[in-house]
Amino acid sequence: MTLREFVTKFVERNTCCRLWIRKEQKGKLNDHQLVFGSEYLIDDIWKYKYKCFMEWELLTLAVPQSNYLDCTFISITAMNVDGFVNGDSIDLIIKDDNVKDYYQPKKENIVKSNNIVEQECCYS
Repeated sequence: MTLREFVTKFVERNTCCRLWIRKEQKGKLNDHQLVFGSEYLIDDIWKYKYKCFMEWELLTLAVPQSNYLDCTFISITAMNVDGFVNGDSIDLIIKDDNVKDYYQPKKENIVKSNNIVEQECCYS
């Protein structure tokens, strides 16, 4: 089942989500990487990367995480990020086996970041 199929069939409208890629390692706990969203320029000084997105943003290709819609869906879980569990969003786990280039920024203050995936510790 793909991420698109899972979200379409099982995720309610206006659900806040985060997307994680499972990095499998033999003999170790699975490690996960958070897929960050758009980078917004604020006062031409720094960028803010969104971690969460709405399920409808994903399906309408409005966020960079949409590039992973055709990837294999693995599971949902609750991840511990920055020392707390975020109960306001669901965590979707995928395998990055079919990444496409669907997302195209529409606003001037958004920087396309070439599917940046940054490491986040999920067991802090």
